[in-house]
Amino acid sequence: MPRATLNPVAPFPHAARDNSYSVVTSTRQSALWLLLGFVLLLAGLAAFMASPKLGIMALGLPALPLLVLFPPQALMLVIALVPFDAVASLGPPRSTTITKLVAVAVIAGWVVHLLIRRQRLRMGGPALLLVAYVAFAAASSIWAEDRAATFHRLQLLVQLLILYIMVVNLITSPTLLERSLNVLLASSVVVAGLFLWHLPSETLGPGRATLALGERAYNPDGLAKTLVFPAIAAVALGRAASFPRWWRFASLVPVGIAVLLTAARGAGLALLAGLVFLALMRPRLGIRISGFILAGVIALMLVAPKGYLERIEQRYAGAAEDRGSGRLDIWAVGMTMIRDRPFQGTGFGGFQPAFYRYMAETTLDPRWAAANSAGRRVPHNTYLNSLAELGIFGAGIFYAALVAHCACVLHAFRSSRHAGNLQGVNLSLAILGMLVALLVTGLTGDFALAKISWLVLALCQGAGLLLSPTSVKSWAP
Repeated sequence: MPRATLNPVAPFPHAARDNSYSVVTSTRQSALWLLLGFVLLLAGLAAFMASPKLGIMALGLPALPLLVLFPPQALMLVIALVPFDAVASLGPPRSTTITKLVAVAVIAGWVVHLLIRRQRLRMGGPALLLVAYVAFAAASSIWAEDRAATFHRLQLLVQLLILYIMVVNLITSPTLLERSLNVLLASSVVVAGLFLWHLPSETLGPGRATLALGERAYNPDGLAKTLVFPAIAAVALGRAASFPRWWRFASLVPVGIAVLLTAARGAGLALLAGLVFLALMRPRLGIRISGFILAGVIALMLVAPKGYLERIEQRYAGAAEDRGSGRLDIWAVGMTMIRDRPFQGTGFGGFQPAFYRYMAETTLDPRWAAANSAGRRVPHNTYLNSLAELGIFGAGIFYAALVAHCACVLHAFRSSRHAGNLQGVNLSLAILGMLVALLVTGLTGDFALAKISWLVLALCQGAGLLLSPTSVKSWAP
């Protein structure tokens, strides 16, 4: 298939031959957009009088024309909201979040923009593997034991795939790619600052400090893993081109401290793996990493509440005693699932519904089994979860997609280095470090349905298409 082009086909082909027609058409279109915005504003005010929540959503409708006209800028808003996803709920826990609402609106605006401009979708090999993975997950509903759970998780998976495709297609230049990383880092600094501001009010009991906004609270592990990726990107990118040039390095201090103070062992391991990877790829980055570690240790001793560091030390030292917070027992149950259904699995989203049935067939620590006889048991391992739910074939597609993304951005790094493209080298190295951290987080957590994970994968594919566009597929809507 011929390589895709990003030059859109003009929606009015005769405009080039008649400038007066173009001016008149543009004026009429602007008037129509203004009229539509005014009507939507009135509708939003009326909705606000009926219900404040409905009104807040409706008042955002006048922004829809902007989403259609400027989707790359709207994408930056979605990226900025991703770190806040866990505490941005509009209702009860696990209900619609502001991030999801904005993402759906931006996706809708992008689709309209795509159809009007008649642009082609860019789809590299790694993206096609993810499409195949989602298709196999949908097919697993045929043999799934709990189809309701499968359909519920499939809805989220399809939404994440569409978000992934949109990010890949809207990041059309290295400048936009770098801006995306900057926006993600700046937003993460805000989240880390809120966490550190909230920390002194935490009691030093057996629990772990987290970030709470109103009635919503982050899971400490999720908070830490969200902050790891922009921290690694900041180390790889170094100084910014704009003033202040050192803002990326300064942002590492609050982000790094927040990761450590959550006492999330998996996130700490992922951060360490990402930094070691950067140092191996470019030894000169070792100086930055050493400075980051030194500044982090000093700041940590200054801001941590009394006795908190000892508590974190005890948590890391007790990893063997608590069997990884029960993960070893959970993984044992997962292995029982895999041995029972190695080819088809339990069906996508079937790990939790089937857990307690397979738990009765597994030899576990008696104390852990007695204390965890009910509740929502998540797998805490992306790779094991894929095997348990989708079997060898579905998990194989997923693993192949991860390897393809790694190869894609690694090729971009080598191509940029060979061409002497310093910006391309820094960008691809930053995204490679983020991907390494993502793969490490999969050892102790499940990233398959996390927005930040699909954003990292989209950045990998986007970097590959921009910096080494050798295998671009396209589809014309």
